[in-house]
Amino acid sequence: FKWFSLALYFHLTVLYLAEPAGNMRVCCFSSVTRKIPLSLVKNYERTSDKCPQEAVIFQTRSGRSICANPSQAWVQQYIEYLDQMSK
Repeated sequence: FKWFSLALYFHLTVLYLAEPAGNMRVCCFSSVTRKIPLSLVKNYERTSDKCPQEAVIFQTRSGRSICANPSQAWVQQYIEYLDQMSK
């Protein structure tokens, strides 16, 4: 039950916005409050500058999207690690 409610929460925090050209923009309206395990994270992207709130969206190995606050130290560390791994 815990994982189900956690998954539902993550699902509700990401909104996909369609633009006229057919491009999809992803926005976050809330972020996780706890550090997620790095072993679950596959990659990341930043939200569009058209979104009301700046965020980092981590994609998990299971295909979920998790919004995180880019000013948190652990988020910055994950980004740095993922950038190094993609080189």
